[in-house]
Amino acid sequence: MSEDDERARAEFLGVVTQLERWLEEQQIPYSIIGSIGVAAHTDRGASLDLNRKHAFDDTQRIPDIDLLVPREAIPRVQDYAAQARSASLPLKVDTAGAQLYIDYRPHEPYSYLTHRDLNFPVRSELFEPQTATLFDHQIKTLDPHTLLHTFGTIGGVVRKKDVPKIEALSAAIVSGTAPTRFSASDVRGFDQYRRVREEKYPLFIRSKQAWEKLLTRLPPGMANAAKHYVMPPAQRIMSRINDAARGPSAGPKL
Repeated sequence: MSEDDERARAEFLGVVTQLERWLEEQQIPYSIIGSIGVAAHTDRGASLDLNRKHAFDDTQRIPDIDLLVPREAIPRVQDYAAQARSASLPLKVDTAGAQLYIDYRPHEPYSYLTHRDLNFPVRSELFEPQTATLFDHQIKTLDPHTLLHTFGTIGGVVRKKDVPKIEALSAAIVSGTAPTRFSASDVRGFDQYRRVREEKYPLFIRSKQAWEKLLTRLPPGMANAAKHYVMPPAQRIMSRINDAARGPSAGPKL
């Protein structure tokens, strides 16, 4: 490994551990999901690109840190994320999965897979943090079987760029290099949720498929620019739609 690679790893690991330290100080239950969680389970982080080409802004040069946290903690995490974007190593801390699709309730028997007025119960133990090694550091992520099923649950569709991650994680689970506590039957609620969502919100699924297809056809620089300008307001709009659909006093329902 070159000195530049070693420096990049050290700098990235520094911002990860700084975030973890803050979450622990705030007593916020969390797991790091997305590409970082997959890399920790499959190759200890070797597959992570820490100097991405075609980045539109500085935060796109390194992987996002996708966090699963309880919804009541999201405003505090978003405050931290706003500061992290302008740090010496700009970082994007993403809570969209927690805000829009997974209502994580660590102190209750059930959490919920959500979409607008859809609240699908799954056991909270599926989201209990599990440690895995990122470079030479232990991070909190999800059980690999649960993490595998967050792809497609979060966002609505499986993105083309996520297919290699899914394949690598699936292979690690099958080979036993990423030990899992759960069976296929334990996580079948994710598949049931996705089927119900596709039936209730076919237009959402079709629009997400069209968006992802467009991104794959654009040159990388243009695709990253599109994500920079479109994704944040789209997530805010989706959040408002979800809140309006659930209502201030709406309880979990199917």
